[in-house]
Amino acid sequence: MTANQCQAEATVRQYIDIANSKFNLALSYPKVKWNLRGTTAGQAFCKNWEIKLHPVLVESEADFIARTPPHEVAHLVTYSLFGIQRTSKGRVKHHGKAWKLVMRKLGLNPDRCHTYDTSEVKQRRSKLDRNFEYACSCRTIKFTSIRHRRVMMGAKYRCTRCKQIFKFVGIVA
Repeated sequence: MTANQCQAEATVRQYIDIANSKFNLALSYPKVKWNLRGTTAGQAFCKNWEIKLHPVLVESEADFIARTPPHEVAHLVTYSLFGIQRTSKGRVKHHGKAWKLVMRKLGLNPDRCHTYDTSEVKQRRSKLDRNFEYACSCRTIKFTSIRHRRVMMGAKYRCTRCKQIFKFVGIVA
């Protein structure tokens, strides 16, 4: 484990201690894993009580330790205080009012997205990243793998212009 990773884990423990005192809780320290990939800096898994952090970004970004671990701790604290918050449509509010309240109580700015330079991070193209070309009589469009799979299972998508059903043309690189 690198010095920055040790410092990030210490920051996680520090903010758990702050949350315990500010909210009168007795939260245990979450497990911290260093196996996050892609451009995501960190993720909190509330039910497993763990935080995943990006091993490359912790080494390359100056404010990673000050921003990302506390952000993820705020998710765990929000979950322990309020449970899972949902929108009227049933989606989980990851960065809703409750999370923003916790961030402010921890003395943090409730930013939800990082601006780290991720150009050095390898981004694997998966099958989900492929686009599938479909056509009707008036145009050609790209479907994601999810929509393509739905077509393969029998779903039909119509063009909003000519009202024809889209037909599969091929895979776009």
